[in-house]
Amino acid sequence: MRLSHLFFWGVSGGLALAAPAAQGGAFLFPEGHGQVIVTTTFADARKAYDAAGRLIETPPYRKFETKAYFEHGLLDWLNLVGEGSYMDFSGAAGPTDYLILLTAQAKARLPLSLAAPPGPRYEGLGLGAIGARAKLLEYGSFVVSL
Repeated sequence: MRLSHLFFWGVSGGLALAAPAAQGGAFLFPEGHGQVIVTTTFADARKAYDAAGRLIETPPYRKFETKAYFEHGLLDWLNLVGEGSYMDFSGAAGPTDYLILLTAQAKARLPLSLAAPPGPRYEGLGLGAIGARAKLLEYGSFVVSL
């Protein structure tokens, strides 16, 4: 396991142990309070379902991702929300990648190589978002926010 994975596992575990239970629904956090939710997922696949629902062989891949969601009360009626992620993805080259490589070598009049072309690879920040949630209506225990 890579050092970056160990770091994110440690951060995820520490936050999970130190955090109180998460609040749900339309209720906003009071000014100066909030929550952070951290999730970590792993995926490893060598097969996938095609359009007809049959299980077929595919180029293998591995994916590690950690996502963090936060919500913080800026004012009594307004919360700041955001989400960010870190991803480490690596996949094998597909069958057509070999054909594309051999075709490019032939067009360039280079010796043909049977070495596997590199597969897709990405490590870094994933998708992120930032926004706000505002209280529109509060009537007793009934709350509407957007």
